Amino acid sequence: MAQESRPTCSICTHHWLENYQCCRLPEAVKDILPSRPACMYLRPIKEVEPTYTFILDDYGPSKIDCIKLVREFLGLGLKEAKDFVEDLPRPVREGVTEKAIDALRRAFAPTAARYRIVLEEQ
Repeated sequence: MAQESRPTCSICTHHWLENYQCCRLPEAVKDILPSRPACMYLRPIKEVEPTYTFILDDYGPSKIDCIKLVREFLGLGLKEAKDFVEDLPRPVREGVTEKAIDALRRAFAPTAARYRIVLEEQ
């Protein structure tokens, strides 16, 4: 039975791992490698921060407060924000970090509006 060949680090000839990179490789080469080399100079690759979508489902008991928040977060005029709130469910923000999601969550909490937070696929 033939042994499966795995790519090796061009610096130290150790086998590559998926989530690590050889810190001895030039930066230009690291960006184009499909997998990362494994060697005694390993360091973890910076993890990609997950992104989320904040979807407003229902404006709750206070439509006016919800319109004010939509105007603030989207920079819309009064008529555009009113139309936005009347045509729910719609995404308020897409591709935002967890910190931004927490800010949206805290802002919409007093309005008792219903919303969803969806994790985007990487």
